[in-house]
Amino acid sequence: MKLLYNLKPKDFLKGLSAGKYIQNGMFQSMTDIDLFRDKDSYGLLIPGFKAEEKTGSTVEDQIRHFVKAGSYFYGYGDEGYLYKITSAGVPTVLDSGNESSRTGAMGLCVYRDSTGERLFYMDDSGNIGYHDFASTFNDTYKTGLESGVEHPAVVFQGVMYICNDDKVATLDGSTLTTDALTITPGFNCKDIKVFNNFLAILAIDNGKSKIFLWDGFSPNYSYEYDLPEQCFSLENYKNDLAIFGDVGGNVRLFSGGEFPVIKDGLERRVTAGGTAYKNNTLYWFDKDRIYSYGSPTAFISPLIQAPLSLRGTDAESGVTYGAIIPIDTETNQFLSGNSNDELYIWASGRYGGNCQTIELPLDGATVSKVRIYTESTATTEATAELTARIYGDGNYICGGTKYLTESMNIVDIGVCRGNLNTISLYLGLDGTSDLAIKQIEIYGE
Repeated sequence: MKLLYNLKPKDFLKGLSAGKYIQNGMFQSMTDIDLFRDKDSYGLLIPGFKAEEKTGSTVEDQIRHFVKAGSYFYGYGDEGYLYKITSAGVPTVLDSGNESSRTGAMGLCVYRDSTGERLFYMDDSGNIGYHDFASTFNDTYKTGLESGVEHPAVVFQGVMYICNDDKVATLDGSTLTTDALTITPGFNCKDIKVFNNFLAILAIDNGKSKIFLWDGFSPNYSYEYDLPEQCFSLENYKNDLAIFGDVGGNVRLFSGGEFPVIKDGLERRVTAGGTAYKNNTLYWFDKDRIYSYGSPTAFISPLIQAPLSLRGTDAESGVTYGAIIPIDTETNQFLSGNSNDELYIWASGRYGGNCQTIELPLDGATVSKVRIYTESTATTEATAELTARIYGDGNYICGGTKYLTESMNIVDIGVCRGNLNTISLYLGLDGTSDLAIKQIEIYGE
């Protein structure tokens, strides 16, 4: 009997593959597995944080945008609610009773002018309001933006830039200019980000998308790029831009030339506010889970994984999960809102996670057994549960559930199946303990 495969963290850290036979990743599927849950466990197969609903009786609408100011997070909902949220995910409604004067949640931005740092919010009537982080709210501080369109905003060189239909508006101190830049007629701005000393403006028109690069002060934009598909949001990623397509579309990177795909098959439209970037990692919400692309350390190549999700009744059919914001600088802890008017936090605990490897080539070999090495602090067998299933040539061969402890941490599964061209392993880790998988050996002839 010889060792056919010896899978270790360096193999796990290839992340999600583009398909079950494609070897650009190690796994054809991953749910709630976080290869970067904490620094001491990078590369181990460990369940991600568990979602906890924080809606209570406080959250009354869909939070479409989050920002952070000081030690608090702020959310803006589509029915006009403004929320102040602690790092533990506890929300408070701000300026209660005046929501009807600022509906739409078209944009949210923290901007410092001569009076200090303030929270600016753009509604669906073309108004810009502000909150001074004390007691003042002014829902019509500035007027004149286009109504009924999104107004994502970003601060660049001391000026706030705001998407405004086929224009970009600026708020420079207290001066609003609604048409600081006009883009190609017929195109509507959907998102805006700072990109390599330019402003990158994403716009769409009847199924087509463009990116415009503008220096922020010239009367015209500097560069214009046609995208290969319709896209709806942007996010920074290192020195590149990530671009998010429509349902069935792709996540692409842009550095000023080509648009390589890093993830295909989007199941939901990713809109402005539904993405994040931190610790050299890109995040987006797609259907019922948060995906990530990147790596928190230069010693590990960028990879795709799905460290966080919603389960059961929380992952309701037809609900759109949109705005997200990280609440921790190093680990995958997040806040999120959705179209069912709910607020979730991922910051502790675990659901349990599962993954399945790609089809590993065997070239007609006989597989004798699979050995799985685990880590757990469980002291009794009933608290750390591992489910393993072995598939040969796409067909189920054998499997079962094992209960592990700190001392009983090796699982042997007899296979005894010959003439196999591929083998794939499904692994499920329960959420009641800190169970992790650190190595998998496959033996045969």
